[in-house]
Amino acid sequence: MSQAAPAPAAPVLQRMLDCRRLQDGAARLACFDREAATVDAAQQSREIVVLDRDTAERGARAVETERRRFEPFEGVIAGARQQPNGRWVLRLEDGTQWVQADSETVRREPRAGQTVAVRPAAMGSYFANIDGQRAIRVRPLN
Repeated sequence: MSQAAPAPAAPVLQRMLDCRRLQDGAARLACFDREAATVDAAQQSREIVVLDRDTAERGARAVETERRRFEPFEGVIAGARQQPNGRWVLRLEDGTQWVQADSETVRREPRAGQTVAVRPAAMGSYFANIDGQRAIRVRPLN
């Protein structure tokens, strides 16, 4: 399986990376110092934003959860666990987690591979139909 080529660097960052090509040590250091200051200023002004992969993925999941706030969606359960209070925590394949917010009994235990249909409900909660069962009230965990 081949990996996709990395995205091109922002021009302000690429100029700093290009400093590595200079053979003269003093010129290379001066280039790095100058371009690092430019990168720092660009980051401070939010012209560029530098994130590690985990932070970017968490942000993408948060955006996806926010997008879902007002529209119904379907997902697939990747895992489910029951809390000591009897309420279920559902982890979907997209990485989001939903916790049961009511005390309704789930007739058939949720398990990986089942579909779940989620739609907005009142007061910031949602209804979830797990594998076609009667809806339970849930709220997002992440």
